[in-house]
Amino acid sequence: MAQQKVTINGHTVSYDDIKAREAVRYLIRMGTEESKVFFEQAYHHKSAVFEDHQGCKFKLSHTEDGYDLVHL
Repeated sequence: MAQQKVTINGHTVSYDDIKAREAVRYLIRMGTEESKVFFEQAYHHKSAVFEDHQGCKFKLSHTEDGYDLVHL
């Protein structure tokens, strides 16, 4: 899958695997206030690891261009 970009709560998020696309949907569904925690953690500490409701783990990393999202 080619590199995809999406905007979530004003943040540009890049991802390139099918599992990470599920995490994008998860972040969008959870809403601004709840997902804000992950973006703030990644911004201040370079990355944030989280699980979706099915127990899949993901890593959101802050970069110069926004954020990268990968399935762990």
